[in-house]
Amino acid sequence: MGDELRVRDVRGHELALRRVWDRLRGTFTQVDGPDAAVDVPRLGAWDALGPLFLGADPANVPTDVPGEPEPLLEITVNDATRRRSDSEMHPENLETCLRWVRALTPEDGNFLTFEGRTGGIVQMMREDDGRLWLETPEPGARRAVGRYVEVEEAERMVEVLAREDRVAVAELGGLTEVSFDG
Repeated sequence: MGDELRVRDVRGHELALRRVWDRLRGTFTQVDGPDAAVDVPRLGAWDALGPLFLGADPANVPTDVPGEPEPLLEITVNDATRRRSDSEMHPENLETCLRWVRALTPEDGNFLTFEGRTGGIVQMMREDDGRLWLETPEPGARRAVGRYVEVEEAERMVEVLAREDRVAVAELGGLTEVSFDG
C-alpha cells in the first residue's frame, strides 16, 4: 500500500495518488490553478479522473468521490503446485479471495493468508493428509487459535473478514490453541 503513482498530462497538470485500502488518495496539481485533494474509490478512479487526461477542464472533474467500502483483503498465496509463492501481501477483491480458498491445492504446506482493513488475520494451510487448517494469530498472547475446517467454513471466515472487517474464527467453536513458543 505504500507506492505512489505520479502522472502528468500534456498541459502540465500532475496527479499524485497512493492506494489507501480501497481508495486512491493524493493531490491534483494544476498548472494555473489551486491544488485539490483527491479521494476516489480505487475501482472508480478512471471514471472520475480519466477525463483530465482526455483534455477536460479540471474544474469539471470530481476529485472527491464518495463510495461504499469495497470488500477487499490483502492476501498472500503459497501454492507450490501452481508455482505461486508471494513475497508480500497484495490487494484482492472478495470474489478472487474466495476463488483462492476453493482452489488451494491440497498439498502439504500450501497456504493462504488474508488481512482485513484494520489488521485482523485469517490464515489457512493444507496438511499432508489434505485437511485444511484455519487459524488466526494472537501475537499478544503468543499463540494462534484454530481448527481443521471444510472449505465452506473457510469461505465464511474470509467473507466475514472482507465484509465486516472482523475475525470470526471464534464462532467456529472447538478451537485449539497453538503456542508460538513451540
